Amino acid sequence: SAVLKKLQQKELDAAVWILNNAQVANYEDKMIIDRVNKLLENLNYEHSMSIGELSLQTNIPPSTIRYWEKEGFITSKRGELNNYRLFDPFQLIKVLLMKITQNTVYSYEVIQLKKEIKELNHHDLEEVRTVIDAIQNHLNNRNQKQLKGIFSLYKLTEILNLY
Repeated sequence: SAVLKKLQQKELDAAVWILNNAQVANYEDKMIIDRVNKLLENLNYEHSMSIGELSLQTNIPPSTIRYWEKEGFITSKRGELNNYRLFDPFQLIKVLLMKITQNTVYSYEVIQLKKEIKELNHHDLEEVRTVIDAIQNHLNNRNQKQLKGIFSLYKLTEILNLY
């Protein structure tokens, strides 16, 4: 791993910054879950957004949004006047949930989460909350693994006399 390479090069500070970056990504995902929960409480289907607006609200490139639509993770309707893609607020929630899967190690669990996100139905809010809870549990587990990893790193730095 990148952290171990830095330790082999006796670059403790660089190794710690790599870990800090992973912790920031985990925290950002936690904030996304909080945002999704708030959006779910105030779900209003009267407002649709273009792919550009969806991209701005999620910080996901339009090309990724188009890919996720092509793969069936999200859906859009076409505008009557200009035939542009229009996304309802539920698709915003799905894009945010998909974004969380980008910051994680690709695993069977992540594949299952993506499958569950893909199959979400905006009419079944209980199912949506179940998926959100599963993602929250995934984040909590990732956070706990990071803590264990930091503790092991600390012990290793003592053995290597880097600390």
